[in-house]
Amino acid sequence: MVCVTYLDPPPLPSELPPRLPSPFAATPHPVARRAAKLLQLQLQAGVLPDDTFACKRGGKMFGVLVVADAEGRTGFIKSFSGMVQKSWHIDGFVGPVFDVAARDAVWPAGLLALADFDRRLDELTVQSDKQALARQKADCSRHLLEQLFVGYQLQNARGEIRSLRHIFAPQAPPGGAADCAAPKLFNHARMMRLRPLALAEFWWGTSAGGRTCGAYYPACNDKCGPVLGHMLQGLDVDDVDVLTSALVT
Repeated sequence: MVCVTYLDPPPLPSELPPRLPSPFAATPHPVARRAAKLLQLQLQAGVLPDDTFACKRGGKMFGVLVVADAEGRTGFIKSFSGMVQKSWHIDGFVGPVFDVAARDAVWPAGLLALADFDRRLDELTVQSDKQALARQKADCSRHLLEQLFVGYQLQNARGEIRSLRHIFAPQAPPGGAADCAAPKLFNHARMMRLRPLALAEFWWGTSAGGRTCGAYYPACNDKCGPVLGHMLQGLDVDDVDVLTSALVT
């Protein structure tokens, strides 16, 4: 279950941004950093499974979105990038933007089919038979990805809906697009009729890939640029020109 964690004491009106800061800003707004610190305390207290950060590269991006509810109360919702312990859903965290049940109806069977192609390819010795089977595997893989892309139907504040394939057309969406923390948060806020106020994303766990535990990072350009460029249309956002330029047309 996902619920808003309300800030106590509530921030003063002067402590809130006049409009949503750009998710691509280098430094989060102070109220978003305040919310992020609270999530970091939860992570330190073990809100996630004990071995989440056990491996050498056991780090992950987390995000908080400060929101206002219908009564004007200020709090935040939280999310993580991708999966945790092979699960899309962790109690208290925002889930993915797609329907997990619909994905589960096609993904496991698709993986088994691809594995069967690999087994048959290993058994073949005639090169021309192998090439034909490899083409069939590639077609199967593309079909499976297209089925996954259909599950991503992203709506913006104007009520406009675009599929992930449409957002990145004519290129194929990169792996993990719309699975980052920020798209999850903005999608959930829209569904729950929460008004976004400020975003912060940070790395937590083992420092890796140039990322440091506890450090803040802006939304990524390659995956989140086009996605957020669409999702935030209709909101009052700083640097709206940057968002608009991120859209793939």
